[in-house]
Amino acid sequence: MAYGESIPYPSNPNPTVDFANLDGIDILARLINGEAAGESYTGKIGVAYVIKNRHFENLPEFGGSNEKNIMLHPNQFDGLKSKTLAYQPNINLQSWKDSLFIAQDYFYYGLRYDNPIGNCLWFVGTNYYANHSYTSGGNEYYTGFGTGSSLVTEKVILGGHVFFLVDGY
Repeated sequence: MAYGESIPYPSNPNPTVDFANLDGIDILARLINGEAAGESYTGKIGVAYVIKNRHFENLPEFGGSNEKNIMLHPNQFDGLKSKTLAYQPNINLQSWKDSLFIAQDYFYYGLRYDNPIGNCLWFVGTNYYANHSYTSGGNEYYTGFGTGSSLVTEKVILGGHVFFLVDGY
């Protein structure tokens, strides 16, 4: 299967199952494209670094130490559920070409770009972050995990995404 080859879009998309037979480059390119098609090149690199940072952490909650498991870990990357950006990407668009190039660089060379997000392990849209965070006593807290508040220890805004790290990681 060629990178970005169209995959039939199911009535109930499940990337963990639907992309299981794809190699890491194809999955990462689809993930980057699905999450950051409209973002800058640096924003796309930031998405790839989230995978790299999670790989370095080697935690079961992220899928362990295997990049494919990290990318396909259930309920982690909603962009992989996109019909037009992940399942059936337009391989002629620059956003796909950039996503594929970054994914190939990741798997062939270990991602040779400067890390624009530091140690951040999560990213969400700026509006979502704004609606799920607050400041108290000079500290910023994130509430979007559904388990109370988590102290934000690192935060980087790139375009329409907020990349962040919380206390305990």
